[in-house]
Amino acid sequence: MAEKTKFRLLRKRLIFRLLAVLLGLTPLFGFELLLRAIDWHASRPEYRPVVEFIDPQSLFVRDETKGEYRIRDQRLVYFRPQSFPIVKSDRTFRIFCLGGSTVQGRPYAVETSFTTWMRIALDEIAPERNWEVINCGGVSYASYRLQPILEEVLNYQPDLILLYTGHNEFLEERTFGHLKPIRENFQFLPRLLASMKTFEFLNQHRDRKNNSLEPHQQLPSEVDAVLDYERGIEYYQRDSVWRQGVQDQFRTNIRNLILDCREKEVPVILYNPVRNLRDCPPFKSLDSAGLTNQQQHQIESLRVQLQQHPELSETLLQNMLALNPEQAGYHFLLAQELLGHQELELALQHFVFACDEDICPLRILSSMQQDLKIIAAEFDLPLIDIAELFAELSPTKIPGDNLLLDHVHPTIAGHQQIALKTIEIFAREGFLPQSPDKKTRKIIERKYVKQMESLDAAYFEDGHQRLKNLQAWAAGRGDKIREQAPGIN
Repeated sequence: MAEKTKFRLLRKRLIFRLLAVLLGLTPLFGFELLLRAIDWHASRPEYRPVVEFIDPQSLFVRDETKGEYRIRDQRLVYFRPQSFPIVKSDRTFRIFCLGGSTVQGRPYAVETSFTTWMRIALDEIAPERNWEVINCGGVSYASYRLQPILEEVLNYQPDLILLYTGHNEFLEERTFGHLKPIRENFQFLPRLLASMKTFEFLNQHRDRKNNSLEPHQQLPSEVDAVLDYERGIEYYQRDSVWRQGVQDQFRTNIRNLILDCREKEVPVILYNPVRNLRDCPPFKSLDSAGLTNQQQHQIESLRVQLQQHPELSETLLQNMLALNPEQAGYHFLLAQELLGHQELELALQHFVFACDEDICPLRILSSMQQDLKIIAAEFDLPLIDIAELFAELSPTKIPGDNLLLDHVHPTIAGHQQIALKTIEIFAREGFLPQSPDKKTRKIIERKYVKQMESLDAAYFEDGHQRLKNLQAWAAGRGDKIREQAPGIN
């Protein structure tokens, strides 16, 4: 009898304490219900981290003996030799083109980059001017690395800046300390808190308060790409918060580059970069987050059926994606099936998904391409849409190997197309009196042939070797040794 009485007292105490806790949490629950009732959502913050470079050096050095600026020898690992006169003549129109390896003409070099084809065309169309087209394409250079280069070249009396960037944003290990990713293996309480709107609300106001205290990001003076290292591909994991931080910084970087040009009253033209959708599978695919054991078993069963019944590929892949919608490899396989059945519009959608869900994003994402369009409209700038141009020039209207050598680098013919499209925009924007007519185009084409004939066999052999090296690098076969393995966490 005494035991029963003791149990009842203990139960009453526990219930009383539980009610007291619940009463104390009532304001929290009330606020949570209010936020949900009004459908409140945390605004996506615009992160503006500052990137600092350790021991930075100018890109160009002044050579008084030759009367020119030239790219300094220490930076020729990432850039190609370029020079221009210290004294700019009255008839000179000076153009700087900034970007990554596409601008440089990789896997070949500047001699077959669109900047060279553009200069050849400009010399023919408007010979009364002295056209200087300076190629500032740095291998693996992302938008944040273009900032100091732009600041420098704006001091060299430019008449126009061209910006072709977007593919290299995810190459280097960067962290966003104010972004705290929610991992699947979090314990129950952190997961519960992260799912509450009250928690989001308090976090947002805390971040706004502390935003001005955000520390600088320090990076080496030259690119330190993750894929340069052994097993570099393992660095890339599914991390939507890290990925969003990179995209937010890209958008901020582009705006800052434009504002720098505006401050110096120098016109700027943006490019929307092209990516190989049709013939480049994802570099790394992972299953969607949060799959249950049952879903995993279902996917494995469908995968076995896919091997046994390839004639049912389209249906089976659709079923697999219904269970596993973020698996980039499945999107690519389905896109190929749809392409084979001439379902081009649907194939394009899945090729785009395959690119955007790539865990190792070596190609610009669709959202970043859209950002470039929005920013161009916001600043009323011309945007040369190379993605659209290559789609128009592709038989299936999906960019692929017909004009691209790998995941992002155009063929030499592709570079020539970029140059001719740029010339059209120059005429539209008033930098040229008019676009070249048919006769002038024929002359330009003949000059293009002469340029190709001037290049020896070693030039093309070197390009082919660089392409092989680039493909191995993109597959994660770098050879540098890192003391400590990198990680996004």
